[in-house]
Amino acid sequence: MPFWPMKFDLWKSLLCLPLFACFDAAGDWVHVTNLNTISILDGGGLVVPAQASPYPSTNLISVPAGLVVSKVLVTLSGFTHSFPSDVSMLLVGPQGQQGILMSEVGGQNQFGVSGLTLLLDDDATTTLPVYSSLTSGVFKPTNGYLALQYPRLPYDFPQPAPVGNSNAVASLSPFKGTDPNGVWKLYVADDAGGNAGNISSGWTLHVSTAVPLNAKKYQDNLVLSWTNVVAGCTLQCAPGVAANWTNVLPAPVVVNGEYTVTNRLWGGTVLYRLVK
Repeated sequence: MPFWPMKFDLWKSLLCLPLFACFDAAGDWVHVTNLNTISILDGGGLVVPAQASPYPSTNLISVPAGLVVSKVLVTLSGFTHSFPSDVSMLLVGPQGQQGILMSEVGGQNQFGVSGLTLLLDDDATTTLPVYSSLTSGVFKPTNGYLALQYPRLPYDFPQPAPVGNSNAVASLSPFKGTDPNGVWKLYVADDAGGNAGNISSGWTLHVSTAVPLNAKKYQDNLVLSWTNVVAGCTLQCAPGVAANWTNVLPAPVVVNGEYTVTNRLWGGTVLYRLVK
């Protein structure tokens, strides 16, 4: 079972205290699809790109409170365009986090495509092609303007996209660790005239959730806690990555809506994880 490490500062200034690392329990995948066609309209330019219709296209995520995003994937179904490098796409999460999915990819010459299925995944082995034709497959989110020596996207997606979105990274990592609940928005724009297209079967948002494991020092104790909205998680510890994991005692008690375990601090490096 995969685990997703949490980043937090555990008393680095107190050299006498041991080093801890905590991991989350991996949760389930949630897949939501908006099947409505996104029409990629012609008529835009680098100053004000043309907005697709609808703008934005949306998907709604609803999972138990207290879970956080551990990974995001996006599938574009039926992508068709007579000049794909005209097209830019921006994903915005419920709390306003942003990630560019694609921009200026699919060839600097006109390589029209029809009915492609594109899965965007930060862990893919290749980026979308900047100088050659697009094909169906699994790719990293890609901002082709960077390959053309632009420092960022040369324009903002028009409002209601968040202001300053030209600085968004071509990655799905900004969504990691955030609350997945709410409306996710896909903004699609065309930044050159003369060509058009669509995403005929819409898009699917794939979100993996995790149970965050929190750690705090209280006097000579380490207090570990996680949400009680997900049952069946077991807290384990080990003195090193290669060591055997053992269940942590005592059994957790519910305090203020969270499972809580209090352990004495002890020397050495200690890893904690939730398993589900």
